[in-house]
Amino acid sequence: MKQKLLLFYEKNFKGTIWPLILVVVFAVFIFLNLLSITSYRVVDQSMEPTLRAGQIILVKRNFFRPLPLNEGDLIVYRNSNSYVIKRLFLNENSPIVMDNGFLFNHSGEAILLTPFTYQLLSNLTVMPHNQFFFVGDNRALSRDSRYYGFVSRQQIVGRVFFIFSPR
Repeated sequence: MKQKLLLFYEKNFKGTIWPLILVVVFAVFIFLNLLSITSYRVVDQSMEPTLRAGQIILVKRNFFRPLPLNEGDLIVYRNSNSYVIKRLFLNENSPIVMDNGFLFNHSGEAILLTPFTYQLLSNLTVMPHNQFFFVGDNRALSRDSRYYGFVSRQQIVGRVFFIFSPR
C-alpha cells in the first residue's frame, strides 16, 4: 500500500509543493476556527425563557476582528470576574429614545428605566461609540445595563450561535 501511494505521488505531484501547501493552509484554517469557538454553561435564570440554567451555549469569539453585532443578538461579555450572557438592546451609535420612563430600541421594544439608567442616558441622543446596552430576557431577575451601565467592545467575548440543552 505504501509503495502504491509513493508511486501515485511521484507520478502526479513530483516536483511540486502545492499539495503540501494546501494541506498546511487547510490545517491552519481549521485550527484558527477551532480557536474562535468556545462554550459556556448557563448558570442563572436571567435569560429565561430563551436560556435555562444548565444549558450549554457555543459562542463565536471576537478573535481576530470585532464581530458585527445586531440588536437582539445573544452576547457573552466579561463583567468583573465573571462571564455574562445577555441580549443586545442598543447597539453603538443607535439613537436613544426615551419616553415616560421607558427606553425604546429600533424594533420598538421598550424597557422600564431605573433611576441609574435614566440619569446615565438623559444627556445622550445616541449611544457612544464602542459602547453597548444589554438586557436579560427575564427582566425581573436580570442585573444588566439598567443597573451597571454600558458595556464596552473590549468586554465582549462573542456572539451565541448554538444552544445545546442537555436534558
